[in-house]
Amino acid sequence: MADELQIGSGSIKRRNPWGVVLLAIVTLGIYRWVWYYMINREIRDHSGETITVDPVVSVLAVTIGWIIIVPPFVSLYRTAGRIRRVQEITGARKRIRPGLGLLIAIVSWTMLLDMPYLQTHINSAWDVEFERVKV
Repeated sequence: MADELQIGSGSIKRRNPWGVVLLAIVTLGIYRWVWYYMINREIRDHSGETITVDPVVSVLAVTIGWIIIVPPFVSLYRTAGRIRRVQEITGARKRIRPGLGLLIAIVSWTMLLDMPYLQTHINSAWDVEFERVKV
């Protein structure tokens, strides 16, 4: 379900956008948190010092952050922004719109329908990296 590529000290994975949703449903939402940690870690590892993020803080924002309502939405918006910067760094043509990602999360309420949107855009950045390795 995921193609993996070693980049520097970390690795990146190209995941099936609807597969991540299915895994989140099957695991009663637990995979959502695992996936969210992994994408934030991959973004941090790939971009080096350009984007500083602690994946644990991102996960805490979308889990216990619900207590005060706002942190999950801020975290999601910032994660989408980091995805956009990685797309710019890699030169990916397809670019995410952080506001649209946030809107999808708000409208879907469960925050599951934003997963394929985010994963599709991460994959667009990772596709560029996979192509560089092939050449």
